[in-house]
Amino acid sequence: MTKLIKNRPYKEAEYAKFIKLIEVGNQETWLMVAQALGVDPETITKWKKTPAAQAALAKGITRAVSEMEKAGAKDWRMWESRLRMLGVNPATKIESEEKVEVTHVNKILVAYGIKEDGKLREPLTGQIAALKKIASGE
Repeated sequence: MTKLIKNRPYKEAEYAKFIKLIEVGNQETWLMVAQALGVDPETITKWKKTPAAQAALAKGITRAVSEMEKAGAKDWRMWESRLRMLGVNPATKIESEEKVEVTHVNKILVAYGIKEDGKLREPLTGQIAALKKIASGE
């Protein structure tokens, strides 16, 4: 009787098929994979933890995302789904009720000496004066 090596799959042919299946990435559920390979679902649970299976899962996910990007490259819903898969909630449309009035901007420009009598002052002089006012705390 041979000893089982720890962490080594004992059904090597089925394990090799398992790795190929998850690299392709077209399985629906782990139970379906177990049924297709003729192994117990607990075996699949153990196999998923092996380094080779982890690498194959990463390949499968990368391949699936790549295929998704190709198929829906011009579809905004695909990109929204991809962001959600990555854990990012896409921003929803937000309408602001804030209005920016030009008169407020003009008051600020006058207060800092950038605008005088409705006209902009000479740029450098106005900017220097404004900086001096800010620095002095006025």
